[in-house]
Amino acid sequence: MRDKSSSYWITDEQVVYGNCGALKGADASSFQILNETWAKDAKRVYSVGMRLLKADAPSFHVLNGLYAKDKNYCYYLYGIIGMYFNLTWSERHAS
Repeated sequence: MRDKSSSYWITDEQVVYGNCGALKGADASSFQILNETWAKDAKRVYSVGMRLLKADAPSFHVLNGLYAKDKNYCYYLYGIIGMYFNLTWSERHAS
């Protein structure tokens, strides 16, 4: 299933983001494309194809194309607002 307005798509029970390939650990059966930036499955949340490690998938919802929130944090693109710049590169991009 491919949503032409998004860089996410599901094929052969895999979730793919743009040219990055399959999203490791993504659950295709519960995967939801929330908009062009944000997506989630039953356990994980993704922003532009990268997993947000501390995001709570059940309570996660999009505010607009750049911002989202869950029961614990507010997010901007690559992570928690105010926390992103305190993380190492590997922490920001862990899968």
